[in-house]
This record gives sequence, C-alpha cells and structure tokens, in this order.
Amino acid sequence: MASLPQNNLQEQLARHCNTAQSKLSLAKPKKEEELFSIMQTICKLVDCIPEHELIGLSCGTELLLHRALRYVHLKMRRSFSDLFFSPKSPAADVKRCSSITMGTTPRAAYTDPKDGFVDDFDIDDFDEMDIPDYFGEPQISSMGSSTAVAKPVYSSTQRLPATPVSAPKPTIISPGYYNPSPSQFDDDLTPLTNYPLRLAEPTYRNPAHDRLRGFGFPHSQEMMKVFHKRFGLHQFRFNQLEAINATVLREDAFILMPTGGSLIYALSVDQVVVKSLIVDQIQKLTTLDIPATSLSGSKSEGEASSIYQQMSKKDPIIKLLYVTPEKVSASNRLISALQNLFERNLLARFVIDEAHCVSQWGHDFRPDYKKLHELRQKFPGVPIMALTATATPRVQKDILNQLQMSKPQVFTMSFNRTNLKYVVLPKKPRNVADDCITWIKKHYPRDSGIVYCLSRSDCDSMAESLQTAGLQALSYHAGINDGDREYVQTKWINQDGCQVICATIAFGMGIDKPDVRYVIHASLPKSVEGYYQESGRAGRDGEVSHCILFYSYSDVVRLKRLIMLDKEGNKHAKTTHFNNLHSMVNFCENLLECRRVQLLAYFGEIKFNASFCKDHPKVICDNCARPNQYKVRNVSEDAQKILRFVQDTCEKVGARFGRTGQQTRLTLNMLVDIFLGSKTAKVQTGMFGIGAAYSKHNADRLFKKLVLDNALVEDLYITNHGQAVAYISAGPKAVNIMSGHAQVEFYETESASSIMKNKASVTTNMSERDAMSQKCLQELTDLCKKLGKVFGIHYFNIFSTVTLKKIAKTMSSEAEVLLQIDGVTEDKLEKYGAEVIELLQKYSKWQAPGDRGNGGNKSWPSKGQSAGRGRGSPADAGSGRRPGFMAIPTPQTNRRPFLKPNYSNS
Repeated sequence: MASLPQNNLQEQLARHCNTAQSKLSLAKPKKEEELFSIMQTICKLVDCIPEHELIGLSCGTELLLHRALRYVHLKMRRSFSDLFFSPKSPAADVKRCSSITMGTTPRAAYTDPKDGFVDDFDIDDFDEMDIPDYFGEPQISSMGSSTAVAKPVYSSTQRLPATPVSAPKPTIISPGYYNPSPSQFDDDLTPLTNYPLRLAEPTYRNPAHDRLRGFGFPHSQEMMKVFHKRFGLHQFRFNQLEAINATVLREDAFILMPTGGSLIYALSVDQVVVKSLIVDQIQKLTTLDIPATSLSGSKSEGEASSIYQQMSKKDPIIKLLYVTPEKVSASNRLISALQNLFERNLLARFVIDEAHCVSQWGHDFRPDYKKLHELRQKFPGVPIMALTATATPRVQKDILNQLQMSKPQVFTMSFNRTNLKYVVLPKKPRNVADDCITWIKKHYPRDSGIVYCLSRSDCDSMAESLQTAGLQALSYHAGINDGDREYVQTKWINQDGCQVICATIAFGMGIDKPDVRYVIHASLPKSVEGYYQESGRAGRDGEVSHCILFYSYSDVVRLKRLIMLDKEGNKHAKTTHFNNLHSMVNFCENLLECRRVQLLAYFGEIKFNASFCKDHPKVICDNCARPNQYKVRNVSEDAQKILRFVQDTCEKVGARFGRTGQQTRLTLNMLVDIFLGSKTAKVQTGMFGIGAAYSKHNADRLFKKLVLDNALVEDLYITNHGQAVAYISAGPKAVNIMSGHAQVEFYETESASSIMKNKASVTTNMSERDAMSQKCLQELTDLCKKLGKVFGIHYFNIFSTVTLKKIAKTMSSEAEVLLQIDGVTEDKLEKYGAEVIELLQKYSKWQAPGDRGNGGNKSWPSKGQSAGRGRGSPADAGSGRRPGFMAIPTPQTNRRPFLKPNYSNS
C-alpha cells in the first residue's frame, strides 16, 4: 500500500483512537462488533506507515513491536483481547494520541481480519517466536564500527522512561544517578490538576545505531521479560534500547545524558566515589530483587570475605558489584577476584559513572579515575560503558582516549533540562540567608530543597538561620562524622524532620531524591559543569523546579584563594580551575543571553532553539523574562583611558623590575570609585571622574567585562593573616584595545537591579475531582513514607513520585489498572499492595470512567495457572476472589534470597 502523509496518518489514528475509547467506555455488548471494526481500521492505518516513518513517531518503537507481534500471531490463528489484555505485554502501553486525556494508556487490540476472534496474551508465554525476523538480526560485520559524538538537533518529541536491565554475569559498576522519571512540565505553584505537560526532548538519532534499534537479538526475549516484569516499564527512553543492545553485544559504549535524563542502573560492575551513592543504588536494586552489593571501607573483614567467596563460586549470586576507583587502584585482592571471573568468562562488563572525573580537563578530575584504563589492559575484551552528565566536547574526547575504549558506540542527548527554571539573583553577602528564607517561604514553604554553601561554617550558619525562621534545616559537610551525616541525609531524603539541607558541593552525588523542588546556590559554583550538575539535582521527577543562584563578585576572590592554596593541585590543574571559574563568572555577568543557551553552548550544543524559554513561560529564565532594557554602546574610548591608567598606575603583584615610584596596588572596587569620581577614591588623578555619567551598576559591569575579556587581570595576593586580595593589572588583550585594533561594545542599562521578579499565576479553580486527586496523592505519599520505615528503605523506592501521581490521577483500586502504570509491578503489589489498594478504595467513586475495569470482581490468576485460562477467560468470570498476592505487608526482608544475599559456602 502506498505511503500516506505522516500528518494525515496521525490525525486518522487520533480520530479512531478517540472513537475506540468512547466505544470502550460504553462497555455494551452491541458495540463490540463496531469496536473491533475500529480496532482493525487502526491496525490497517499502522500497516500503511513505512518503517522509517514509523520510527520517527513518538510511539514508533511500540507500534513496530505491536505490528510484528500481530503478524506472527495471525499466522498462528491467534489475536489479543482488548478488554482483558495483559498490562505486562510489550504492546500494553502503545502511546495514546495526544487528544485523549485519560489517566492511563489504552490497550491496543490485535484482531484477525478474517474472523475477528479474540484471545489474550501473557508475558509468561513470550518467547523467541514472538519476536520475528521483521526486526532484523544483528549485523555482525558492522559491530566494530564506532560512532562519532554527534551534536543534537531538535525535532523529536519522543519521551521514554528509564529502564536498566540486570546483567546475566557479575561485573563492576560506577557511581551513577538513577533517574526514573521522564521530563514533565507543570506549574510549580499550583496543585496537580492534570498530568504535567510533556515537553519535547531535543534528540538526535544517529543512523549508525539503526542496527541496534531492533528486537532480533538473542538476548531480546529475556530483556523484554525483565523490562516488563522486573521494572514494570512499557517504553524505552531515547537511545536506551540501542545502548542496552550495544553493551549486551559486548561493545564499548559512551553515554552522555543530562542529569535527570536517565543515567540508568549500570548493567554490570560500578565504580563509586560516595558511600551514600552506594547505599542508595544498592537499595534500589535490592527492592527490585536484583542481587547487588559493594566492597567499600564500611564492610567488615568478614563481610568482604563472604563477598569474595561468593564471587569465586561456579554460579555467583551477585550480579552487580559496586566499588570505588580507589578500591580498584589499591586492592590486589579485588583484581585477583576479577581475574578469576575473567578467566571463567563470567565478567560481563565494567561501567564507569561520573566518567568526566577521568579527564584532566574535567571540572572534577580524580587521579584514581584516570588509572581505570588499566582495566582495559588487564581484562582485554571486557566491554566498558562510560556514563556522564557533564562533559564538554574536549572532555568527551579525553574520556574515550584515557579509558582506551575500542570503537565505542556514542549515545548523546540534549543537555536541556526542560523542567528547570534558571534564575540568577544579586547577592547581598551579609543578608543572603535572609534572602534564601524569603524566597523559600514564598515559593516552596513545605517542599524539599538544597542550599549549597561555599564553606562548612557557611553551611552551619545558613542552617541555623533557616531553623530560626521556622524552616526544618540541617547542615551537611565533611566536618560532621559519618554517622551524623548518614542521619541527616536519611531525614532529608524521607522528609522526616528535615526539609532543607545546607551542604557543601560534595553533597548530592548519586542521591536520587526525585522531589527536590529547588536548588539554591548561596555562593558562586566553581565551574559551569559543577553548577549544571548541582542544579540538576532538582526536579528529577519531571516537575517544574527552580535553580536559584545568588551571585556576588566578591565570591570570585574567595574561590580564587581556595585554588591558590590548594597544595595538591599542580600548575596545570590550577590553570584549569581558574578557566572554569572564569566561565562561571561569565555566565553570571551575562544579563542578555538566555541562561539555557549559555549552558548548552558551553557543552557544545550551539544550535539550541533560543526561543524555548519564551515559549514555555513556566520555566522561563531570568534573562528571557526581563524586558529588553539594554542598549549597545561603543565604549572603546573609555576602555582605552581605563587601560592606560591601569598600565601606568597599577603595580603587578610580584613585580620586581620596572617599578616606578608612582605605581601602586588597586582593587577592582577602587578603580570603579576612581572612574566614577567618588570623593572616597584612593587616587584622584588620571581617569578620575571620566565615568561620572555611568551609574554605579553599569560601571561595575564595565570593569568586570574588561576582566572577563582579559583586558584586565586580577592578581591574587594572600596576606599574612590568610586573607585574599585581588589587585588589578593590564591583561594580554589590553594592547589591542589601546591601539584601536579591537573595539569594546557594552550593553548598558539604567536599571540598578539585574533581576526582574516574575509573579507566577496561581490557579484557584480546581475541580472537585482534581482536589480529591491531590488529596489522594498526599495520602499515598504519606503511606509510602510509613512503609519505607517498616521496610527500612527510602519511600520513593517503593513507588516513585511520578508513579504515585499517575496512581492518584486514576484513583483506581483495581490491580489490572494499576499494573498498566510505569513502575507498578506484581512484585511491588505483592509487597505493598494491600494498604495501597485499601487507601485507593476510599476514592473509587472518583476514578476516571475509562479506568474502571470490566469486572472488578474478577480474580487474578496465580503464576501456576495455565496460559489457556488467561485473564480474559470466561472460566474466571464472577469468581469474586480477592487477588491472592494482596497480603498485608510485613518487614520480611529475607523472604527473597537476594534481598540480603547469603554469601555462605552452601
């Protein structure tokens, strides 16, 4: 059949899906024939779409799988029921058309065009016959080819949830962020009335990855079972299927995704830097019944010996082992154990998270990370997966080179975090705590947040101020002992007496708390990479969240002092740190260009649509929200006078020759006073008063611009009391400006404030059902917190905030409806379902009509039931039996053998 225009096809699909949904909601027998006819029409429309166009659709992967499975089962004279379709099926979450606004995804029917016979399908029967050759076998000849780092373009609207796959062999993992929730969009100040608006994820599909995009691999059957049954997911995120296929096919892979963009569970052995990261990741895995453990300093000798004994067994229980780079570098015993696994072909892969730490050009270079290249030399042929969320193009190349990755498959995504709102506010150093208090109480008086401070004393002082103001705040830094740090972190993660955590930048690495509504930097970050990473700890559940930076140029001097006093850093490292700080100051001082554009350009993403902020007012940055109040002026003449004065008057710190008696040391503020003609100016000659027409605000900005342009340089001088003072001298670009070969353009404003405050509109017209949904969500969250205490896990590891919102939206207590929601599995309902369903039953009259099951009293078959007696079987109708797995949860943590693995020799 000839190809139809894609827009027409999508319109037809939307129309037929709407019609089918309305017929289904009627649930009358006389409508079934008409409904089946509509479903057949939808299937025919899907068949009309060529594969290359189908892949381009937001639900293309699911429709391809849907179509292929239908072809196979039609040959076997089978089809699938819509009314009783298993939510565990790979086709169960075929993405619905945007015009349908119900809370759960419709289930697509498979119909036989000849007789319309309907049956059911279960993932337990899913085998290689269900994944046909239609998807293509892996092209062995091309597996060795590498892919280049490609710049993203902005066209796709695909949004796919994260999904890790448990490895079949033990391996080594690195510290990673687990970001289960897709980017979503909602008003940050209004109650939940609808599902958050889903923004497009700017993405790039590399044609070289086409061979990795299918399901025709030997591991595909097991992968799909784990995907649906273990993780309760229905769709892959962008590039996720390809990355999983690449690593299981034993190819090297480099994955660059933004913080919060699904740096998924590592598929093998991990290198971790922070103890809290290890604990958090292992807890996530064990709640999913994936056997994982770690070898860290907190392990006793006996515990470590048990782990090594388990690794030496013929069939080790452990599937994922977390270690630190320092452990790999220093432990001969670990290397010996890995060598034993390698020789028995049981070492699946190495996964290195925070891979930017490998590069000396990165903002967080660590020598022990650089030594990880020895893994390639000692274990040739074992694939490496490198994960990072913050790497410039230069750092990306260095990572691949340092780790000696062999022809890696490179997977990239846009760095744009669509649900984050970036704002830079002027900082009043002595009143920054008061400003933080005012902002938090106005915007998020009851939500979780992080306030980053420069020093330990700043953290303690900030926490004390917040406590005095009535906010639940605690400090977290290296000066607190391990036990207290763990206590503070646990209270904050579970919102148990701690709402705000005041921390140094070390806090948060690997912490996967999804509902952090704001990240405040009370002092200047050391680098753009660091700022992006730290601010990215907000909004991992996809909700609109704020990233606030209080900026004062005085923080620059403090940070330069720390760099100068760093005894471990060599000259090259200090130069890198100074350059990184320079870029961060440039970001803050730029009051004209969109914050997103600046951030993404720093990471090499130069074609980002600059109108994004203005098109999405809920996350508009401060620069885009500000009216155009700047005018361009050519200030070359003033700049020349300033530079000549500095060259003639200012002494360069450390200079010993060519010094005249008239030379002195002047700071930036002193020069501004002289330029403005202040009565308190230290020098009242030369350029004194030539800038009298400038406002103080613009004069400050002009001198900082000259510093950022390297026309002036700041030389740091450390006094005998350890104080840092920055004196000004002429920079390398001064000659070009003074000679007239370079012009200086300056964006001048008459506003003394660099920030325009925007008042968010508050929606008050909530419907009664929306109000009940919001109440249900709060009760579900409270219930998960109680269950978390019972089971000794973080509450969001029971159900993520995104999953809870979808449950609250449906307000359905029926298991079949709940199992269609991402993150809800049979195992989780078995553990926690009784109290969750009991709570939801209170809201049954509010559930969406389309979410009401077709016979809520039907029983749920046990795992021993035959496939012929499926969920839609008449044999089950009217049994009225309560699902047998809905037992009241009790903290039986050893019920499953790998919740707490037994590493004995038995």
